[in-house]
Amino acid sequence: MLSENLPYNEEMLANEFSRPINSIRLAIQTFETLGMIEKVNGVIKVTNWEKHQNIEGLEKIRAQNRLRKQKQRENNRKLLNGHVTSRDSHATEEDKELDKELERDKEKDIDKNLSSNNSATDVTHEQFEEWWKLYDKKKDKKMSFTKFKSCLKKHSFEQIMQGTREYLKTITDKQYQKYPKTFLTNESYMNDYSEEIKETGIDQLERMKYDESYWD
Repeated sequence: MLSENLPYNEEMLANEFSRPINSIRLAIQTFETLGMIEKVNGVIKVTNWEKHQNIEGLEKIRAQNRLRKQKQRENNRKLLNGHVTSRDSHATEEDKELDKELERDKEKDIDKNLSSNNSATDVTHEQFEEWWKLYDKKKDKKMSFTKFKSCLKKHSFEQIMQGTREYLKTITDKQYQKYPKTFLTNESYMNDYSEEIKETGIDQLERMKYDESYWD
């Protein structure tokens, strides 16, 4: 499994890739010269490893590391059964350290997920506030926000904003404007208002008074 630290020396790499050790040494020297790897206390490290990983890849590696640590812990426990009592304390301490490391990994993942969720929530709030400012009939903001979030799951923010602008162009009297919660629930921003926008304000009022089909 490829990770930032390669747990191999030159002899192990030669065996792993079935290549002469001189070839392995030459390759390592070349990679070091190019700045692709570095040796720290005998451990081969991939330079700028984090920059070459995407989030999905890092999550996969973390999951694999957790499984590896769990297997290592299980193996240590099995070994305890075949060792003398003098080694029990040492093995138990290793288990504790592995448990702590696993917990730290889990906490990091949780913190990362919370940060990601908070970031997404902040963006949604900002988008809603922009829409709320545009929609000048202010009623039941809390419920409207809930409906707004549901709309974002089906349509883009740009579609909602554009459709709202088109709808508002058809409103000449605010008392006839839909409540924001109703507007979002009915997804009225997806309607075609092109014909209504062409009408004059007087024509629209006349239709609202006398043309029953206007309300269909």
